[in-house]
Amino acid sequence: MRCRTVMDLIGMAYDRYADGKRNPSPWLVPIEGGPTWIDSDRYTIEAKAEASTSREMMSGPMMQALLEGRLLLRTHRATREVPVYELTVAKGGPKLQVAQEGKCTIFDPSHPPPRPTPGTRPS
Repeated sequence: MRCRTVMDLIGMAYDRYADGKRNPSPWLVPIEGGPTWIDSDRYTIEAKAEASTSREMMSGPMMQALLEGRLLLRTHRATREVPVYELTVAKGGPKLQVAQEGKCTIFDPSHPPPRPTPGTRPS
């Protein structure tokens, strides 16, 4: 992991990969509290698993253990009501168009694309 904030690492470990699998929900759990530097200072983590371990396990449960062990991180989950928007279909039905075949690139987090070469933009 290169150049990540602690806030990014917490979100990855406790939300996106909390149980060792990618959380398919597009909703990220809001993270509150902690010192100001968790959202500004950046760190690089170099680690090696003892056995063949999936990226999801390293990004979830193993990252949780690292944050709790090295940074003495303690977490608390709470449920509360917050305002939300509700999207509904307008009269006459949806106006969305189906994507044309071959125009979309599906991203698989377990097989990320190669890094772009210097001077080129990522796809």
